[in-house]
Amino acid sequence: MERVTADKAIKISRNIANVIAHMHAYDLVHRDIKVENILMDEDEVYLADFGTCQVGIENTTLVGFLPLPPELIQTLDSSSNDSARQYSYQGTAVDVHLLGRLMYACAPKDVYTPPSNNINEQLHLLDRKKVPEKYCQLIARCVNKDPNQRPTAKEIVDELDSIEKSSCVICEEAPRFARFEPCGHKALCVQCLNQIQQTPQPKCVICRQIFTNVQEDNNANTFFASSLNST
Repeated sequence: MERVTADKAIKISRNIANVIAHMHAYDLVHRDIKVENILMDEDEVYLADFGTCQVGIENTTLVGFLPLPPELIQTLDSSSNDSARQYSYQGTAVDVHLLGRLMYACAPKDVYTPPSNNINEQLHLLDRKKVPEKYCQLIARCVNKDPNQRPTAKEIVDELDSIEKSSCVICEEAPRFARFEPCGHKALCVQCLNQIQQTPQPKCVICRQIFTNVQEDNNANTFFASSLNST
C-alpha cells in the first residue's frame, strides 16, 4: 500500500464508489467496505464479500468489524444490556463512511497506517504534496460524525471524476508534472513531455501556444491553472 500513487488511489476509490452508487440506486447496502474486500488485477478493481449486503436503506442489524462508524459506536456505548440493544441506522451513510476510510487507506503515505476510530485526526498525516487537497477534503466529508452531512455515493463519484482529471491529458494515467511557459498550463507527465519535446516547434497541448520553457511542478494540488498559486 505504501507504493500506491495518488492517481492510482483515486482510480481505486472512484471505481468502488461507482459500485456503491449503483447498489444504492437499488436500495442495496454493502456495510463492510474495507481494503480486505477489494480485489484487483492489472485492469480492474472489484468489490467483494456481499455476505453483509442488505436490501433496504434503513438497517437494524449490526455487521462489520472495528473500527465502526461513529453512529454505531454511540449505539453500542449507550446500552449495557446486549439483549436490549436496538440498532437503527442509514445503511447508505455507513457505506459512505466506510468508503471514506478506504480512500484514506489507499492514499499514498511514507508509512502505511490503517484508519482508526479517530480518522479525522489522521488526515493531517497525508502529505498534500502527494495527495490532492480536494481528495483529503472529500475523505473528511465522508467520515463526518453526522451521517446526514455525508455526501451520497453518486456525489463522491462525481467529485472523484473531477479530481481524476488531474492526470496527464495524453496518457491519462501518470500525474501531471510539466508546466509550460509562458502560458502556465500544466498538462503532461514526464514521459509524454519527452515525446512532445521531440517535435520541431513543441506546443502546449491546451492552448497550442509554442512554449519556450518547462517548469517542474510535482505539487499534487496545482493541475490545470495558469498560476502556480492556483488550484
